[in-house]
Amino acid sequence: MMVVKNEMDAIKNLSERVPKRIIPDGQRNKYYLVGNQLANPAGSGNTGQLVLFVSNAGTYDDNIPALYLVDRDGNCSKFAFATGVRTQKKIMTYTNNTRDYIFLYAPDYHDNFWVDLIVKYNITLNIQEMTADEFNTYVANMTKLSEA
Repeated sequence: MMVVKNEMDAIKNLSERVPKRIIPDGQRNKYYLVGNQLANPAGSGNTGQLVLFVSNAGTYDDNIPALYLVDRDGNCSKFAFATGVRTQKKIMTYTNNTRDYIFLYAPDYHDNFWVDLIVKYNITLNIQEMTADEFNTYVANMTKLSEA
């Protein structure tokens, strides 16, 4: 019986390290609130880090995957797995000075992309799909920090 418990614990620990699909069926012309973190008050250092894998960051049939990163200060970066390709999807952070909000934007290119969560440190996930109007209302009283 102990062998079975050990095997089950090993499987559980493995599943906690495997990426988590947070957007299984992304659609064009949508904004996705991914989550939020504490804004970085002076000297804090307790804010988060986020790394997302996006299955197609480009146009209709490019199928170019990319990594999107948000650091603890809300700065965004993007790294495509191909050279010379113009990626279309963006990651953006906005702040209300208490919390930073992280969004993924998918323009009018490529439905059915998916997003895996690779690293999440001190980020509260809150996946919500929004139209452009809903997004603009959501961030109306916020300040844009970064975009990539």
